[in-house]
Amino acid sequence: MINNFDQQIQYIPQFQQMQHQMQQQQQQQMQQQQQQQQQQQPQQMQIQLSTHEERLELASQSSPFEEKVTLNGLQKNIKVVIKNSPFNVQLRLKKANEIDLNCVAFESTLLYDCDTNEEKEVDFVKVKPVEHKASPNETGELVNIELRIKVLTSQHEDMFFRVKIEGQDPISKEPIKGLYALTHSIKVISKPEQLKKKQPPKKRTWNDILLESVSKIQHQQHEQQKLIEKLLQQQAGLSGSTSTTNNNNTTTTTTTTSSNNITSSSAINLPSPPSSTSSSPSSSPSSSPTLVNSHLLTSTLNNTSSNNLNSSSNTLNNNNNNNNNNSNTSTSNNNNCNINNNNNNNNNNNNNNISGFEDSFKQMMNAYTQLDPRQRAEKVRRVFRNASSRDSETLSELLDLFITEGVGGQLGTAVAPLPNSPPRLSNSSTQIQNSNNNNNNNNNNNNNNNNNNNNSNNNNSTNNNNNNNNNNNNNSTIPNNPFMSSHSNNGDPYPFFSNNSFDNDSFNSFGGSSNSEFIPF
Repeated sequence: MINNFDQQIQYIPQFQQMQHQMQQQQQQQMQQQQQQQQQQQPQQMQIQLSTHEERLELASQSSPFEEKVTLNGLQKNIKVVIKNSPFNVQLRLKKANEIDLNCVAFESTLLYDCDTNEEKEVDFVKVKPVEHKASPNETGELVNIELRIKVLTSQHEDMFFRVKIEGQDPISKEPIKGLYALTHSIKVISKPEQLKKKQPPKKRTWNDILLESVSKIQHQQHEQQKLIEKLLQQQAGLSGSTSTTNNNNTTTTTTTTSSNNITSSSAINLPSPPSSTSSSPSSSPSSSPTLVNSHLLTSTLNNTSSNNLNSSSNTLNNNNNNNNNNSNTSTSNNNNCNINNNNNNNNNNNNNNISGFEDSFKQMMNAYTQLDPRQRAEKVRRVFRNASSRDSETLSELLDLFITEGVGGQLGTAVAPLPNSPPRLSNSSTQIQNSNNNNNNNNNNNNNNNNNNNNSNNNNSTNNNNNNNNNNNNNSTIPNNPFMSSHSNNGDPYPFFSNNSFDNDSFNSFGGSSNSEFIPF
């Protein structure tokens, strides 16, 4: 027994040594494992040794819409998102190169947006109300997180939400202290059409309506006042120019008596456009009848200057030529008012009696007669083809009036007799008579001047004789107007239409003798 006990005592140190060796081996294995873990994940040790300071901040947050809401006297910008639609949030480190975000796992939590700093999580049963997908950049300083919220604001008593994003240890899933960030306030809706609905406009009060209408009326009155002032200024400028031109016209001498009588007598057969004596003379070129009158004046003055006149008559003719040139630039016979009041009234009455329609009609007839007979039909046909509907109606009405006034039946046949009517003088015949009376009055005035001035010198008598000769020459050299001479019968009530038949060959109205070429309206 003693021997066995001694043997056991001998084995005790060996057993202790074995235990010590086994412990050392276990410690070595533990150290090796720790070294391997440190080699594989060196950043994990740094994360565990981190402090409690906030390391993440919100860089940006996207949303389809935004709203401004005032809660408890504070105005907030609410990010409006659509349920189950993704929106992005970017987070970055406050201190660069502190942690590599590529080695961090992120977790998202949906919280209520409370006025207090209390973090109250949104309850759920199985499905989390928020999902996320993190995408760090290459440097590990910035991370882009895509979020989706699966609950509505209306389902939670119209409360707004906030999302908390927190960094965790990828192995132990423990949160890293200070590595988190909160998003802005979020409102979740079901459809985007909810935001596009227009709010019903407020009803306008009567005061607003009245104020708006009064402002419009005031603006219109202001614009009208501006227009009236502008028109008054233009009228004042025209009246000033008219007074100056009238003063220049009144300075003409009585030596232009014969030249003015020439223009008045020549204007009988070739009428000029009517104008009032108060109108200002225009600086534009005169019309065609006035140009014809000027040609007649130059021809008659050249004929009289070819006679054997003394030096005083030549001076008188030069003065008459200058005065006639001035009278051609005027629009009315203003110079006659400075010679004789009676002659001025008669001439103005004669000019005013000539209507614009008769002048235009005579010009049309004159232009038609000047056409080549072979081209008349084509010209008239072209005019009717190019005429508008309104022009065609006007021409049809004009043709009806011609037929009513006596141009009845087919063209080229005898015209039906006109109904009996009291004889009346036409405007052209009265104009000729008035012009002859004016010439007689001028001649009588010249004869009276010659009788009263018997004691004058030979130059004055020569001038008076030249004036009488000029009047006689002008009366003899005035060409006969075919529209006046052929219808000068004072007893005919319709001087432009006679009872005699007319032939298409001589008066080729529409360019042919057959009725088939007549162009209907």
